[in-house]
Amino acid sequence: MAHAGSRPYTAAAVVVEGSIVEFREVVAIARAWAVVIFATTLLAAVAAFVASTILPKTYEASTTILIGPPLSSAGIGITDLTIADDLAATYAQVATSRPVLDAVAGSVGVSNTNDELANTVTARTPANTAFVIITADADNPQTAASIANDVAGELVKLGPSAADQTAITSAYRANLASVTNEITSVESQLQTLQALARPTADQITLMTNLQTQLTALQSTRATIINSAPSPDANVLNVIESAEPPTAPSGPSRLLNIAFGGAIGFAISLLAAFLVENARRAGLLSPPEPTPAPPGRAPAGS
Repeated sequence: MAHAGSRPYTAAAVVVEGSIVEFREVVAIARAWAVVIFATTLLAAVAAFVASTILPKTYEASTTILIGPPLSSAGIGITDLTIADDLAATYAQVATSRPVLDAVAGSVGVSNTNDELANTVTARTPANTAFVIITADADNPQTAASIANDVAGELVKLGPSAADQTAITSAYRANLASVTNEITSVESQLQTLQALARPTADQITLMTNLQTQLTALQSTRATIINSAPSPDANVLNVIESAEPPTAPSGPSRLLNIAFGGAIGFAISLLAAFLVENARRAGLLSPPEPTPAPPGRAPAGS
């Protein structure tokens, strides 16, 4: 219920400090304080521009690594892609580890400590890909590119070398060849015994044992073939090296100006509402009327 002498409240109203200000009054307040609001917004935007100009510039550079078989490889299987995807997430974690960053700080020759580099180096893996994207921030373009490339270089060092891949492949082939030779030998013995018109009891027993041995060897050979190592599954290839950026990545003047102006506008508008609300509540006296010049009636009389 509205009190006597009070204006009825409508749905289109704004609550300010426990009081209700109708929308028309909100517009009226904004118009009355338009100069102050504009000046405050402009001042905040200018301050943001000055701050963006004074703040040191930041440059960003990125290096992209492909985990697994090169895209030019033929016969890439789903197993290769799954392994590479899992390894990419692991390498992304290793990229920002202390040993890697310590090595990078020493090779680049920057004064950054490990903790400082940790705040400027990031590594991410786009979803469902085997890419690792390493990004570095620095106060100059050359350092940013050097850090990103050196982190990538340290990761490549952690991966298996060409010699390691060759050794794994050679061991696999030797194992497969050994089992295949045994199968050939057992099959040859079986064929000789099976060609006998009247084998003895011992020969029959030997054939049974050889058949059992042949079945086991064939099973072993199938297992070896199914577990064949992919020589490229854990290979790291830098497919895009970082280049010194031509423009800074931050601070963003446009974004800072917009953000500063928005803050100035919000603060000035809130201040206007609070002052007007305080006047309506009788906490502030209205401004004194300006004395009329001699010989002229006061305004409003």
